[in-house]
Amino acid sequence: MNTPEQPLSTDTLQACLADWFAPWVQALGLRVEGFEDGEITLRLPQSDQLSRIGGMVCGQALMAAADTAMALSNQDALVTARIVRAGK
Repeated sequence: MNTPEQPLSTDTLQACLADWFAPWVQALGLRVEGFEDGEITLRLPQSDQLSRIGGMVCGQALMAAADTAMALSNQDALVTARIVRAGK
């Protein structure tokens, strides 16, 4: 991935999304927003196809995005869960 001809950049990481992942992962529309040593930030765009009732992005799409980010950054995952609305 990081070669003298192609230094590591958001563009090279974005190209990895197209080269390394299955079409259904690519259909998520993930975009590389930025990266640092051992860290990457991907944007998962909200869409009706990935949303459940109420317009919230479904958990399966979020987990696929998290799994994809881990494949690109190869580091530990930090997960924070916060109650924003009590369910039924």
